[in-house]
Amino acid sequence: MSGPRFAGPMRALRFLFGFSERVGPRAYALAGLSLAALKIGGDAGVMSTRFGTGLPGIFYYLTPLHRFLGVMVRDGPQVWQLLLVLWTLPFLWIGVSMSVRRAVDAGGSPWLGILFFVPYVNYALMLALCLLPSRAGARWEPSPAPADRAFGPLLVVVLVTSGVGLGLALLHSLVLERYGLALFLGVPFATGALAG
Repeated sequence: MSGPRFAGPMRALRFLFGFSERVGPRAYALAGLSLAALKIGGDAGVMSTRFGTGLPGIFYYLTPLHRFLGVMVRDGPQVWQLLLVLWTLPFLWIGVSMSVRRAVDAGGSPWLGILFFVPYVNYALMLALCLLPSRAGARWEPSPAPADRAFGPLLVVVLVTSGVGLGLALLHSLVLERYGLALFLGVPFATGALAG
């Protein structure tokens, strides 16, 4: 079991899950279509195992969280829903990772990759990233943190973002009494963006 034997799969994993390699338009489109087919196939497998039928249709993916959370509120959390959430997490990571790197490769800001989380806008973003050519001067090289960075400012960032996150979580759960998308996706996203 030597290293070169596994170089292909390891490179593919770094390309999909990492933040170190550039992503061109062709690779972005091919990876996106392949992963979409894999995701839909996995979803259909879980749904057919649970209900005896496949997915309700392609329109399910236009507003997946709305439909998914509607079923969860009506029926309560189920094991099949947990499986779908766990199955979705790697696809979210890959989608954001590749969208950020593709945006930089096209000469844009890495912050454009965050639009991957915005319903309906994400489809326009993905289409644009598939069509925009690579820019010759664009470079994707995440800068390493300086070794002489002081510990104090980092501690302040952690304390402030933790306080904001805890405050938002308490606001949603105790004051508003809402356990929805804003609490489970919005609060972690807001605190992560604030820390960044």
